[in-house]
Amino acid sequence: MALPSGQTGAQLRQTATLKSLAGTPAYDAAWLKAQYPAHVQTLALIDKEIVSGTNPLVKSLAKSARPVVARHTQMVNHGVCHA
Repeated sequence: MALPSGQTGAQLRQTATLKSLAGTPAYDAAWLKAQYPAHVQTLALIDKEIVSGTNPLVKSLAKSARPVVARHTQMVNHGVCHA
């Protein structure tokens, strides 16, 4: 599997936006809002691995990680951290 060599353009823009908000009251909400789609994407990748993965160890790790990522997704849903 080839790993990315760096951030995508969208990721670089998102990072720049978050950096520009660092230290301001808007930072936390912006960071949480950015985390939601990333968690949704991660869940989709985990689910794909669970269904169609071929390595038993990787599938097992995906199954173990899924509840944690799902909980985090709920916590950052729509930019609001739910305890």
